[in-house]
Amino acid sequence: MSKSLTLFWEISFSFSLILSLQTIVVGQQSLGQSTNDTVNVGYIDIWPIAYTEGGMAMGDWNNTVRAALLDLKRPYSFREVPIKRMYSLVSQGVLDIAMTVRNSGYVEDTVLRGSLPVGNIQTRLFAIGPNAFDGFTNIFDIKNEGIIVVHGFSHAGLRAKLERDYPDIQLLETTTHESGLAMLKAGRAKYLLGYNRPASSNWAGIDLSTLHNQIVQEVPIYFVVSTKAQNHKELLEALEEKTRALKSGEKTRRAAAPD
Repeated sequence: MSKSLTLFWEISFSFSLILSLQTIVVGQQSLGQSTNDTVNVGYIDIWPIAYTEGGMAMGDWNNTVRAALLDLKRPYSFREVPIKRMYSLVSQGVLDIAMTVRNSGYVEDTVLRGSLPVGNIQTRLFAIGPNAFDGFTNIFDIKNEGIIVVHGFSHAGLRAKLERDYPDIQLLETTTHESGLAMLKAGRAKYLLGYNRPASSNWAGIDLSTLHNQIVQEVPIYFVVSTKAQNHKELLEALEEKTRALKSGEKTRRAAAPD
C-alpha cells in the first residue's frame, strides 16, 4: 500500500542521534560563513537527515558532523548546496566534508570516502491519486510509462540502470523536486523518482493527501572528505568514530529500555 505524504516525508535512518539543544547550537556559524581554519560542510536537503531550519543546519547527519567537530575543537560552517555543485566543491577543496552514496559523482582521487554507513536514505516513486500504485510490484516492471527524474541525482546507480536496461520506461528530466511535482500534476508523466522532503499544506499546488509513494530503493549514506581539507584523514576518522559511538550508545539505550 502506498503512503500519503500528509504524515511526513519519511527517511529511514539507522540510528537516532540524541544531542541536547546546547550542543546543537554551540559552535554553529551562519550558513556559508567561514575563516581560514573553518571546516566547511556541505549537505543537500534530504529531510530529516539534513535540512535548513531558521538559518541552522539541522538533521541527524548534520548533527553527527557537528558533534565530531566539537570534539576536535574545530570551527565549522554548514552550507546547503545542489547535488552537482556539491561534487565539484568537494573536489576543489571549497567544501571539506559532504555526504555521499555509492556510485556518486565525486572525482575519486580528490576525496576520502567513509566506510561506515551513517544511515539509510530511501528512493521513492511518487504518483497522484488513490489508485496510482494498484498492481505495482517494482519499478522495473513498469511498461510504457514516463518517470520524472531530478537532474544530478543518480540514486546510487538506479537512474543509469533504468536508462541502460529498460527502454520501455521514458525518463523526463527536471531541475528540482518542486518542478518535478509540477510536471506530475500537469500529467507529463505518471511517476516522479526522488528523495523525500518536508511536507507542506500545498506544495507545488498539489493536495498532498492525493500524493502517494512507494519505496523502490534504500541505500546507505556515508561521509566524504576532500583530500584538500586540513588534516583530512583526522577529519574522516573523527566522523566515523563519532558515528560508531552514537550507534553504540543507541544500542545501549534500546537494550536498557523496558519492554
